[in-house]
This record gives sequence, structure tokens and C-alpha cells, in this order.
Amino acid sequence: MANRKISTATDVRTSEYAAPWADWIGFESEAAHERRVRLEDPFAAAPFLEALITQSSEGDATAAYTMYSFAQFTERRGPWAVISSFDQQGAMAPKNWTPEHKENWMRIAARGGYWIAAFAALTTADRLPDGDPRRPALIEDAMKGLELAVRAGSLEALQALAMKLQSGEQVAKDLPRSYAYLQVVALAAPEGNEYWDQCAGEVRALLNEEDLRNVRVIQQELAAALSQGTGRLQ
Repeated sequence: MANRKISTATDVRTSEYAAPWADWIGFESEAAHERRVRLEDPFAAAPFLEALITQSSEGDATAAYTMYSFAQFTERRGPWAVISSFDQQGAMAPKNWTPEHKENWMRIAARGGYWIAAFAALTTADRLPDGDPRRPALIEDAMKGLELAVRAGSLEALQALAMKLQSGEQVAKDLPRSYAYLQVVALAAPEGNEYWDQCAGEVRALLNEEDLRNVRVIQQELAAALSQGTGRLQ
């Protein structure tokens, strides 16, 4: 990172810290989407329920995401929608799963960096009253998961983080960090740049010079994380 120079430009179509953002971060690829859809397939997961539940209890985010998706399916279609022998599987049967099981799998998957599970956690938290003790934990898991997803190259997660930090909904408002992310989104998004430019410009108008120095640091840290990782989800 030593050879990278900090930009002094103020145009929102450039970033405060110069980096090849579009090469490192982007929307979920078609291949990644297909892999995720396969994980959601209840017919494929049904024979492995016992192993998936065990792996989820050990913190395996992929297994937890599969179980969360499975629970959603059976909640909509009924516990015997996939295989008729569910009623013979005891504790492994979906008929014995509780809302707490589903929420726990969602939280494990969110913490593991599944951006779509993090979105679900935020939606779930938003439906709870402010005083519900589950709400802070759901939000914390979701935000951690979005940060992880960003560092893996998820533009969906970066957009969500930028907007949450700008609005202050569910999380503390952080305009320098929001602006840092909005600039990157505007540069990395394959379409809709004018919208993200406008969002970035509105936030920038509220920042001072010290804030902008912090923005450069935030972007530099993000660039370091992306360059050291795999970058775009393939």
C-alpha cells in the first residue's frame, strides 16, 4: 500500500484515497448467485440435516445459512413439504423447529458474512419494538456481517452500510464513514452512479476537513483489506 497516493480531489466521482475500487468490489456474480441458490435448495439439503445442524451449532456460517433457508422454506410450505419421513426424524424434523432456531441460524450466517442473511437480520430487528432484548444483538450481528461481506467484495453490503451510517437508523450515525463508502459505491457500481454521486455529495456538504482526513483513512483501511483478500465474490 506504500506506493498508493492519497487523492486531494473533491469530486465525488473520485475517492479521497485512490484505489482500483471497481476491480475489487462489485455485485454478486452469476456464479456466486448460483452457488447461493444451490445452498438454499431444500431437496439437496434434506439428506444432510443432522450434519448441517451440528455444523451450525459449531458456528459454520455456510451450514447455518443453509438451515436458515431450509427453515424459511418449510415455514412457508409445511414441515413435510420436502420428504415424507420428516415426522420420523425426531429433533431433526422441521416440525420441531422453533422461531428461535430459525433466528439463531440467521444470526450465525449473518455474522459469517452472508450479506443476504445480514439484510434479513436487519429486517427482523426492524420489526421488533425498541425495547426488545433481541434487537441490539440482531443489529450487531448484521453490521458485523455486512463489514465482512464488504471485505469479501460485496457491493450490496457496502451500499447497505453506507445508507445505514448516513441515516442513523438502527445504528449510530457516522457521516465520514458513510461518505467514504458512498464514494466507493459511486465508483464501483456498474449503473446508478448519478444516484450514488448525489448521495455522496449531500453527505460531503456536512463534513469538515478533519472529517475528510478520516474519510481517507477509512478508505485506505478498506483498500488494504480488499487488496489482501479475494476481492470480488466470484
